[in-house]
Amino acid sequence: MPYGQHYAPVRPGSRHLGQRPASTRLPDQAMPGPPLPAARWVCGQVAPTALDAGLASRAAREFTGQILLGWNLMPLAEDAAVIVSELVTNALRHGLHGLSGAAPAEVELIWWRRAGEITCMVTDPGAQPPVMAAPDPLAEAGRGLHVVEALSDAWGWTRLDGRRKAVWASLPVSAGSGRGA
Repeated sequence: MPYGQHYAPVRPGSRHLGQRPASTRLPDQAMPGPPLPAARWVCGQVAPTALDAGLASRAAREFTGQILLGWNLMPLAEDAAVIVSELVTNALRHGLHGLSGAAPAEVELIWWRRAGEITCMVTDPGAQPPVMAAPDPLAEAGRGLHVVEALSDAWGWTRLDGRRKAVWASLPVSAGSGRGA
């Protein structure tokens, strides 16, 4: 199963998304402006039925570890890996739901870094917003967004175009962590 890893600078989009409610507004890093330190990983373009959420989440966690090591932010690696795992798993389970098996799908993870915080954003082709449901105490799943909310400084989502959406979460970077952004 092809899972590609890409580490490349990412320039925030040139389109201003306007003022939206806090839960649907992209973080400032995604707004127009100068390029920020960033990294991008794509979970291959494969048919949605062929995706293995466990394998993809593992690859996304490993990519995240590599990025944070390069940015000298390893103290954030554990929380960041859990957040990425939850967001990528949700994108694969829910963001690809209802797509035609013949249509290629792409789930993308982008990390941005700036003074004071790092932000991950996971995009998927799904139109449905993320829903933080009341977890069933006996269920083995269904707590992902609760975990993201507990570990992150802030999180939210936005619709990118007709069908794609992005779910993002930010972690604070203390003044003593890593090299200057």
